[in-house]
Amino acid sequence: MAAQPVTWDDAPRADRAPSDLVVVRMLYWIATRIFACLVLLSRSSAAKEVEILIVRHEVANPPLRDARRYPKSCAT
Repeated sequence: MAAQPVTWDDAPRADRAPSDLVVVRMLYWIATRIFACLVLLSRSSAAKEVEILIVRHEVANPPLRDARRYPKSCAT
C-alpha cells in the first residue's frame, strides 16, 4: 500500500507561510514611508535645517551613562 504524497493544500494552516501577514506588513511599511516623505516635503527649509542641527548635536554628544545603574566596579 503506497502512501499518498502530502501536498501544500493538505498542510494545516499553522504550517503554511504567513503570506497574508507579510503583505500587510509590507503595505504598512510602504504607507509609513510615503507619509514620512509627504511630511518632509511639506516642511519649510528652516524646519529641515533645525532638525539636521538637532540630529548632529545628538550624534556629537551622546547621553552620559547613568552611573547609579551599575555597581561601583563597573562605573567609569
